[in-house]
Amino acid sequence: MTSKFDALAYTKRLEDAGVPRDQAEVHATALTEVVGEFVCRQDLLRLESSLRHDIEESEKRVVLYINVVKTELTAKIDRMDAKIDSVDGKVDSLRREFEARFKAIEHDLTVSRCLSGLIISLNIAMAIKIFFP
Repeated sequence: MTSKFDALAYTKRLEDAGVPRDQAEVHATALTEVVGEFVCRQDLLRLESSLRHDIEESEKRVVLYINVVKTELTAKIDRMDAKIDSVDGKVDSLRREFEARFKAIEHDLTVSRCLSGLIISLNIAMAIKIFFP
């Protein structure tokens, strides 16, 4: 925004107060340069509005990005859950298969023990019959 400073009127006022014209002109020139650097209220309001708009736009982009990342992560987690479920199913299947095999081996060992006991009993019976007719 342009400054409303009137250097000519300022110079005239200084002269009327008794300041020599040369000094009044130097004061007016210096003050004109300084006043040109000041920011008025409307400039600040425009800047504030612009900044608020930029912040809102940035916030929208961040929220959108977060939602995209959230969606991607959710999809990845779902895929990992599916893989884990698949592995869990395979592990359960292998566990049941091993349990069945162990039960079969346990059964075979029980039968082997019984047969071994029978063979030992028969051998003892035969030995008794041979040595004690």
